Amino acid sequence: MDLLTRDVRHALRRLSDHPGFTAIAMITLALGVGATTAIYSVVDAMLLRPRPYKDPDALYQAFNLRQERQAIQSLSYDKLIEWQQQREIFASVEPFNPRTFTLTGGAEPRMVVGLEIGGGLTSSLGVAPLVGRPIQPDDAQPGRDRVVVLGEPLWRAAFGADPGVIGRAVRLDDVTFEIIGIMPRSFRFLNNMHEIWVPAPLLAQRAERPATYNALVRLQPGLSAAQAQTRIDAIAASLTAQAAHPDGWGIQLRPLGRMNPRERYALLVLFGAVTLVLLIACANLANLLLVQGAAREREIAVRAALGASRGRLVRQLLTETLLLAVAGGALGLVVASQMVALLAAYIPRSLTFLSANAITLDWRVTMFATALTLATAIASGLVPALRASRTTLHQSLKAGVRTSTDAPRQERIRRGFVIAQLALTLILLVGAGLLIRTFAGMTKVDPGFEADRLVTASLSLPRWKYATPASRLQYFDQVVERLRALPGVAGATTAMGAPPSSGGISFDLKFEIDGRGMVLHDRTLIMPIASVSPEYFAVLGIPLRAGRTFTKEDESGKTGSIVINETMARTLWKGDDPIGSRVRFDTDDPWYTVVGVVGDVYQFDATRPQGQFATYYPLGPARGGQMTLVARTSGDPADMVASIRREIWSVDPDQPILRIGTVRSQYSEFFDTPRFYALLMAAFAGIGLIIAAVGLYGVLAYAMAQRTREFGIRMALGAGRADVIRMVLRTGATLVAAGLLAGSAGSLLVTRSLQSMLVDVPRTDPVTYAAVVIALAIVGLSAAWIPARRATRIDPVVALRAD
Repeated sequence: MDLLTRDVRHALRRLSDHPGFTAIAMITLALGVGATTAIYSVVDAMLLRPRPYKDPDALYQAFNLRQERQAIQSLSYDKLIEWQQQREIFASVEPFNPRTFTLTGGAEPRMVVGLEIGGGLTSSLGVAPLVGRPIQPDDAQPGRDRVVVLGEPLWRAAFGADPGVIGRAVRLDDVTFEIIGIMPRSFRFLNNMHEIWVPAPLLAQRAERPATYNALVRLQPGLSAAQAQTRIDAIAASLTAQAAHPDGWGIQLRPLGRMNPRERYALLVLFGAVTLVLLIACANLANLLLVQGAAREREIAVRAALGASRGRLVRQLLTETLLLAVAGGALGLVVASQMVALLAAYIPRSLTFLSANAITLDWRVTMFATALTLATAIASGLVPALRASRTTLHQSLKAGVRTSTDAPRQERIRRGFVIAQLALTLILLVGAGLLIRTFAGMTKVDPGFEADRLVTASLSLPRWKYATPASRLQYFDQVVERLRALPGVAGATTAMGAPPSSGGISFDLKFEIDGRGMVLHDRTLIMPIASVSPEYFAVLGIPLRAGRTFTKEDESGKTGSIVINETMARTLWKGDDPIGSRVRFDTDDPWYTVVGVVGDVYQFDATRPQGQFATYYPLGPARGGQMTLVARTSGDPADMVASIRREIWSVDPDQPILRIGTVRSQYSEFFDTPRFYALLMAAFAGIGLIIAAVGLYGVLAYAMAQRTREFGIRMALGAGRADVIRMVLRTGATLVAAGLLAGSAGSLLVTRSLQSMLVDVPRTDPVTYAAVVIALAIVGLSAAWIPARRATRIDPVVALRAD
């Protein structure tokens, strides 16, 4: 213990006597560990951490399997009871249904995302309310089911986090519910942060909406999913043989949500990128320690001559490194906490919507950071410590450290670390450049219509209030007329969706043209579809390429008219005129007559800006309750948002607005995911560039200090300052050139992992490579310029006297 105490005290004195070295080493560690820890927190929450439920491995979502082996989420009340009776397989079967509610009585009406749940669902998940009580089985009984549990965000936003809200009444869908509990902010079920929970009706209590359910099942203890599925299949086979269920009987178990493979891959790529940052930090720290070790050769040699064993010297040097690790790791946790907060706030929903875990710096992430810091310190400090401990008194007391027989080898190691840092930095810069080029290319793509001066408002009319198509049609007609009469509005229309989000999608389509048969069957093709009013194309400014757009007669639904985009017309008709042709999208579909061809619109998928099919249908009288209002303004559209909101509420003051904003702002959100990738990769590359530049500067500065006598002699013999600068820059340029060559070769291999994240940019893009090479060369030579300038200020007389 005394030896350890002396080692720690000596290490603290040594580090405090060299504040510059200590600060640079700590910052290097903090940046590498902090960035890696922050990204690990995302990977941990999305991919590694168990779901925040009791015994999550026993929880599954159960799908109803029909006779044709089609898995659907809805099951009847009778089927739910049958499943609950399978006690040898299921410990519990709990119904749930997503549902939206209109919350009124506050400052403005709002649509809240809710969930109807069985009385045992929260206890099956093992989640307790923050305040009050959960929904219980008795709450589902008729007459006792008007109770609600609020989510913490809604509780804070609508009720000011008042704990006295328990027992208070609230209006949902114009029905009074009693608040009985508050769920914690961290509670997520499946892929949503639901705002409210109400009891699921166990009978068809509402004539307009018969009771059907989704199901969450908990398997019996000790039963695996494979074993449970085997037993389920055996029961299904027996019931099928008995013809007990003509429509089939079966259950398919699925885990509670899986991350999109594409997004999962992108997340792992980002983690790989931040690992490169950590490797750069390790190389830089190792270089710093090598430089320090070389400067301390005489000290270490003297201590060895006085009896210190090699193990004792290595332990002393590693103690200094571990103290650096403690300080740098603590600073790294501060960096990580700030980065995690930013990531949690700005990470795209495409990466998080299937996760029930919040992105936090919890104990798991903290333990990872601690282990990472120790591993980094040991990996960076072990080689320098071993090399420094080999110094002998005879070697160190010869004409100077520079003449040590081991000095050239140490110099090669230091230069190798610098080359590795530059190479890894170039790989990061190339990756960042490719993603930035992808993002820039996306944002520059013509949206295909006049996107400026457009405002959209999404509304969902509650069925309990607007039960008939006629009532919904009347409401939207009134709102559109009011918008058209509003000063500053040049035109208004309605549609079921508007770009960039589109109205809906179709997939696995079989394109058949009347008289020509099947012309295309592409299972990978996803086609946006939208039902629109006749004025839709004119208000949005979508150009008409051929034929006509819709008329009032088309809205009757009797003409079977559709409008297609030009990519679809060009691909399927191959230069022929599609106007008047009949087309259908499956053998069981009706025929539609193509009456018009319009320009392509950039919508639905940010990674597929070109060559995407799109089909438009006339918006008939039987329109649904969820619609999008589109208004073209004559001035700044942002200035019209408040006026449009007032006109919507002038028709119905209790109608919630799901979303309202300019189309340009929605396109900005449309690019959130590629923007996130590009910015994060650019941040990693920037951190790596700073660390590599510091490493190059440190090696050259130390090398110049070692050559003080040489430069003094050269200048005494007549060498000019320009000659000295060229000598130093030549050394720096050699290191930079080697790093650029190694990094370019590595980039060609590593950027294969980015291929799926790139759009219209090849991974060997010459513009990106040229820009990165030039930028890194400038930064590298700039780092070499400072030691070069310092070398020219050497006084030959002082240099020769010092030696």
